Amino acid sequence: MRFAACSPAAVMFFGIALGLAPVPAATAAPWIDPGDRNLRSDIELLEAWRVVPGPVTTWPIPWAQFAGAMTRPVRSGLPPHVAAALERVRERYLAETETERWRATVSVSASNAPALVRGFEQRARDEWDATAQAEYMWPSTAVRLSIGGQSEADFSDDELRLDGSYVAHETHDWLLYGGLTDQWWGPGWNSSLILSNSARPFPRVGVMRNDPKGSELPVLRWLGPWQANVFVGVLEERDRAVKDPLIAGMRLSVNPLPGLELAASRTFQICGEDRSCSAGTWFDAVTGRDNTGDASDPSNQLAGFDARYAGHIGSLAYAGYAQYIGDDEAGGFPSRATGLVGMSLAGAAGAGGAHWRFVTEYSDTAASVLNSDKRYDLTYNHFIYRTGYRYRGRPIAHALDNDTRLLSAIGILTDDRGWIYRGAYHHADVNRDGSPGGNAVSATSEDIDVFELGLEVPLDRSSLAFGLRYQTDQPDTPGDRDPLFAVDARWLYRP
Repeated sequence: MRFAACSPAAVMFFGIALGLAPVPAATAAPWIDPGDRNLRSDIELLEAWRVVPGPVTTWPIPWAQFAGAMTRPVRSGLPPHVAAALERVRERYLAETETERWRATVSVSASNAPALVRGFEQRARDEWDATAQAEYMWPSTAVRLSIGGQSEADFSDDELRLDGSYVAHETHDWLLYGGLTDQWWGPGWNSSLILSNSARPFPRVGVMRNDPKGSELPVLRWLGPWQANVFVGVLEERDRAVKDPLIAGMRLSVNPLPGLELAASRTFQICGEDRSCSAGTWFDAVTGRDNTGDASDPSNQLAGFDARYAGHIGSLAYAGYAQYIGDDEAGGFPSRATGLVGMSLAGAAGAGGAHWRFVTEYSDTAASVLNSDKRYDLTYNHFIYRTGYRYRGRPIAHALDNDTRLLSAIGILTDDRGWIYRGAYHHADVNRDGSPGGNAVSATSEDIDVFELGLEVPLDRSSLAFGLRYQTDQPDTPGDRDPLFAVDARWLYRP
């Protein structure tokens, strides 16, 4: 058995994080990791009813953002399904922000075929996926050690991994963090065009606001609550065109009006073996002096914007959102862009606290989505960083990689007992131009329909989830229809 996460780069980044020793500071709280679909649904329902503040599209979300709403008396007049969501979030908040104690989590997932369309929720990245986590929080610092493994069913490729391990330290309302953490940037439920949890997390160090409250400065007060997140990571794997490149990310999201969230994101790959990593190279990358078309090009960049508006009419909560991410630049703005649009509705199911949610979403990752001059094999690729925005064989951004159209419809019902029923339909046109080297998911053009049913049952200290999935075709099956029937199961235990 190998220990996959302990490359020199991973050790260096995690070592920097461990240098953030617990020292006296203000109150700190860990964050809500991306991947919990049910918790996200509850948070968005509360945000639509103005029970919790935004922003809610930059994950992980610090628990400190919701501290006021979780500790004040329950607002009168909330419908039963909103009050039930508040109670579920409050229980998680109280359990996960208690200091001076250990918390542990064990999860085991199994599937005869990992999901093609991953979405926001945490899913197995292989046929077996098991993780054990232990976390401790001091008044200013949280530490998590996560040890896990992923493998095919015969355990022929099993590896121990540190995915999910981190240290986060709060100082002056900022969280300094480091480790191997998942992130999700954008309002999409099924896709993010710039940074998602599709691939395994790579080692990174960064800083984000612990409580994204509004500024008291008159000039900035109109921005409302705001969140900033900056990180630098390393794609430390052997099989890359440029070995060990760094990847930097920056995101700013603001909440200028109740329910309205606007965000700008930017990432770039830079440095790496035999590439310049000088201060001048970083300056050129940060200021956008690239797209030279030759070896002097300092970086491989993505940048763009997203917007989301949420509210409620009567007992019906609604949200509409869009994301626009460019792989190139023209006139100082993103160009050769990909696009995503979606909407979400949620409402009561009876009078006992049950509720439903419906999400529909469409994304297109071919460059120049807003005009007819399509550019295939461009998004997430680069003529120098030819491995592109991928890590250990999986896309870092959109789970189906470039040149793909994805249309999804998702329905979720949470009943009075907390049982969760899920159904979904996805239509994916993967790698539309059929280029063998441009898409990491499929080397051929494939037209695939996916049908899903799922059930999650909460128990005393654990939960069980089951899923059935049918695909009309599979990647890399040119000229054939190769259907797939899959079964998924997951057990999560919090002692």
